[in-house]
Amino acid sequence: MKHAKLTVKTFRLADLKPHPRNPRQHPEPGSAEWEALKVSLAHDYFDPVVVNSGRKVPSLKSVLVSGHLRTKVMAEMGVQRVDAVVVDYDEAEHEARMIAANRQFVVFDDAALAGLLAECETPELAGMTDDEMGRIVAAAKGAEGGGELGMTLAEQFGVPPFSVLDARQGYWQDRKRAWLAIGIKSEIGRGGTPITSARAADGDKSATRQRGNATIINQAKMRSFQKSKTKQRPEAAPVRRVTTQSVNAETEQGGR
Repeated sequence: MKHAKLTVKTFRLADLKPHPRNPRQHPEPGSAEWEALKVSLAHDYFDPVVVNSGRKVPSLKSVLVSGHLRTKVMAEMGVQRVDAVVVDYDEAEHEARMIAANRQFVVFDDAALAGLLAECETPELAGMTDDEMGRIVAAAKGAEGGGELGMTLAEQFGVPPFSVLDARQGYWQDRKRAWLAIGIKSEIGRGGTPITSARAADGDKSATRQRGNATIINQAKMRSFQKSKTKQRPEAAPVRRVTTQSVNAETEQGGR
């Protein structure tokens, strides 16, 4: 095979049908995993669903091979049309490839993944929940002998750093009161770009608030990661100055 080709067609989302024997258990709407996928899909649609053409088995026409959960989430998001990869499978091929699509077996280097997440400017697009990323970071810290095992990222940073911040939550209200107590005015932005403005349109307020919060959280996350690395760095051995006099002295004493 010299050319790996794909056949892509546009479908009405409502016309795509789930396979009745799909083995994957889906998260409930509103759960952390559901919302993480929604954030990813809202950013871009880079992992297309796969649909059977029905040429070999007419009853499988427009039946999903891969993308059962994605189509559910996109339906909630109001998506009406979707590009899909079209394949020609019989029943046995369809079921085998559906299992392959749901297997999702992967082995990560936890230390490398934790470092990548710590430096990532858009961790919400990784498709992981806060708890999943917290376990990865905690495991990596434990392996390196630093940090507290079992700590979630919310415990480490005060708020869930990979979630959409809810200004109504207690942790955010406590932080806001602390800021006001020391004279910080959140309506005054940084560098001329307001994080929140009472005069901003409703749509702009949410977007600017999230960008500002993400900047603050990523800075805290980087400081924590760099601090843990600094603690683990061994102290440099004192440098010994070698002079002609010291060499001569050691030579006379039979040293080397």
